[in-house]
Amino acid sequence: MPDRPAQIPVHVDDVLDARVEAFGDGPDGIVRVDRYVLFVPEVIPGERVRVVVSSAARKYGRAELLEVLEPSPDRVEPRCPHFHHCGGCQLQHLAHPAQMLEKSERLRRVIAHALDVAPASLPIRPMLGPVVPWEQRTKLALHFVERDGLLEAGYFARRSRDVVGIEECPIQDPLALRVGLAVRDGAIAAGLSAVNFDPVRELYRGGHLRATVVRAASATGQAHATVVVQTTRGMPRLEPLVRELQAAGATGASLNVNDGPPEQLLGERFDTLFGTPGVEDEVEGLRLRSSPGAFFQTSAFGVTTLVREVRRILHDAPKDARIADLYCGGGLFALALARSTGRVFGIEDSEQAIADANASAALNGIENAHFRAGLVERLMNNLARSREKPFAVILDPPRAGCAARVLHGVAKELQPTRIVYVSCEPATLARDLARLLPLGYEITEITPVDMFPHTSHIETIVVLERTVRREDRTARRLFERLRADAPREG
Repeated sequence: MPDRPAQIPVHVDDVLDARVEAFGDGPDGIVRVDRYVLFVPEVIPGERVRVVVSSAARKYGRAELLEVLEPSPDRVEPRCPHFHHCGGCQLQHLAHPAQMLEKSERLRRVIAHALDVAPASLPIRPMLGPVVPWEQRTKLALHFVERDGLLEAGYFARRSRDVVGIEECPIQDPLALRVGLAVRDGAIAAGLSAVNFDPVRELYRGGHLRATVVRAASATGQAHATVVVQTTRGMPRLEPLVRELQAAGATGASLNVNDGPPEQLLGERFDTLFGTPGVEDEVEGLRLRSSPGAFFQTSAFGVTTLVREVRRILHDAPKDARIADLYCGGGLFALALARSTGRVFGIEDSEQAIADANASAALNGIENAHFRAGLVERLMNNLARSREKPFAVILDPPRAGCAARVLHGVAKELQPTRIVYVSCEPATLARDLARLLPLGYEITEITPVDMFPHTSHIETIVVLERTVRREDRTARRLFERLRADAPREG
């Protein structure tokens, strides 16, 4: 039986009544018309809904919700007035416990499919989530647009680069939101206008202001705003902007020049406007420094939970053990483990992140942490050549996951007893697990973490144990050699 009907059974602007079958790989629900799939936002599996078709391509279509005819018991009223238009989050209509259950089951399906195993066989723990699923996001990125002569700041709409202006955002840390909106108000006071995006040529024209990125540190009360401009040529004086930011509680601000493509949020150049560049936060007894543009976890609940879980997973590491933190960012995990083990090593391709890691190590008086800037694929060879292999390797790659040669190098050259894989993308996580298992490892634990409630994003911590210890592997090679050399009975 074909997966799709021979002809597309719907047309744009058709109005249909249908039952929501399931969630797709993202936040949208699935309804079917003669086996043809329509993706619909803001619906919940089991609901009967009325939708209007908005696109109908050969493989699948999209529709918009008109009316919920039979609501799910898990349906709730979204808290944010911008929810139906803004693309910042997608699941506020679904009760938070149901969000966590759906995301856990999606993670289970994706990994089981990649490993070709029964979903029930996977050792997935219940998802860890915040008690209060609001005001958790400590990083804010707002884009600017001129509309009817007024400057607006907001998020992109769903599947669009149209900016939806906002006045509130309940998922955002209140200090970060206040400082972000102060950039808008200060820009108006300073006479800064937004650049205009030309979607045909995909470039910006006129004006100066593109975006702002705000980082708030909930434990210390610090907040830093990065003001992103297309160019500084002809830009007005920024004292009114600085005053607005200081009044909103910002402890520092930078000017970032970015003349790159629209999908590029930040440029390379940062100039301090006032205060200190970046923020210092405190996580589980560690003081951590984060510079503008450098990666740092963006959820107050999430960063604390990840540190606690990684410490729990490696609590039995020998006191003199070596631990390698690959894709270490600002050194979060390496520094969190440094006081309970022998030596920790971190590798990250961002020189600024490594500078942050070294600064944080000095800030906490940690002397057994060593960090190098460069590609993991290259620098991990230095670890492999060492006589003393690491007891554990932490992998915390970007969304694209690990390169195949990194996984092979970890498993075959470093040969750690334990691998801790921290992932922000289930699809690439599942792919990398499928590559690791044949190299001598088995999954002992999978822990999903709801770092971003009301979105479809899933953070996951996977623990893998080596199935053949190094000394056993050496003994096995010797045994095989002796057996091959022994005379055969004739």
